[in-house]
Amino acid sequence: MMGRSGRSMLVWASRELGRHPGEGILTGLTICALVAVTATVLLLTQAWTTTATNLIEAGPSLVVRRLEHGTWQPLPIEPARKAAMGVVGVVRATARVWGVVTGPAGAVTILGVTPEQAAQLTELGLTPPAIGEAVLGPGLSETLSGNPRLQLTGTTETTFNIGGRLPRSTSLALHDVILLTPFNARELLGLAPDEASDLAIDVFHEAEEEAILPDLAAAFPFQVRITTKREAVGAAVSLLSRSGGLTVMLIVPALLALTLLIATALRSGSGSRRDIGLYKALGWTTGDLISLHLYKSLAIGLPASALGLALSYTLVFWPGVTWPGAMFLSWQGPPPRLTLDPSGAGLVLLAVAALVLTPWILASVIPSIRGAVTDPDDFMRGGGS
Repeated sequence: MMGRSGRSMLVWASRELGRHPGEGILTGLTICALVAVTATVLLLTQAWTTTATNLIEAGPSLVVRRLEHGTWQPLPIEPARKAAMGVVGVVRATARVWGVVTGPAGAVTILGVTPEQAAQLTELGLTPPAIGEAVLGPGLSETLSGNPRLQLTGTTETTFNIGGRLPRSTSLALHDVILLTPFNARELLGLAPDEASDLAIDVFHEAEEEAILPDLAAAFPFQVRITTKREAVGAAVSLLSRSGGLTVMLIVPALLALTLLIATALRSGSGSRRDIGLYKALGWTTGDLISLHLYKSLAIGLPASALGLALSYTLVFWPGVTWPGAMFLSWQGPPPRLTLDPSGAGLVLLAVAALVLTPWILASVIPSIRGAVTDPDDFMRGGGS
């Protein structure tokens, strides 16, 4: 008999699935859930790594903080800048003022806005804080949504007018940060006008970041701790994995579910020996039988996988998602509304689809391949294997 067309085979496959609709629906839901769980874990890990890396790469090359007896101490600005600029490869050294104080709902981070940062806020359509004003990060904006004033306690207790609120798109970097003028920030942190919290250093070439560390450390007249971009990226990436073994916690059950799904497909195929014999007795070729099982598996697997992939993509990349912060980052208070970078998501989705669909299709087609060398009468009498 001539091989059947794809449209004809799709009809036969639909009729076969229609004989056991409950089994087909249950299998489809299983594949959908398996794909969604696996893809969500891998997408979240990849997107978090990419977003955090991009954010840190946009910052300074090195960060220098002063140490004394193992504790952080303020930096004298001019001596520190002069020492840093004297190292070959350093092109800029910026003093930064920031620290942790007590807010209405607990500890918050305050940041003294530099002139460059003030210019960036203006470009975003925001007004930089003036003396006595505070600009709230997205998380604090939700907590203090109806309050026009804010009280902060550090070395002094000061009340500020809320002069602005940062957009949700800045949640990953500035979720619980309060922007102040350098004067107000120093006042709260107990810093003198000529002191800073740390020194942000930019180098001429990225390859010099590690190379100049010994010279840079030796240039200061006091003990310092220098943090590189590589260390900062590593800390940000490990934050997700430290939250309970995210990948192992969800991928291992997913692989177990895939194993059970394959075993079920093989058992179901073995249970249809009589149907294989009947088709062969009617003149179906081995190629026809393989095509029938292939169409059946694709009719279930493709829509289920597509739905699972779409669900996982939405869960991870929908702007402003909060569940990763609530579940895995142990965030105190309202979790950050994340807007993650989708770069590379397509490759992850294709890999997950191949990981699930390939063994499922093979397990569905194997019974028809084994039946190719068996006499149809043996199948009809139940003797086929």
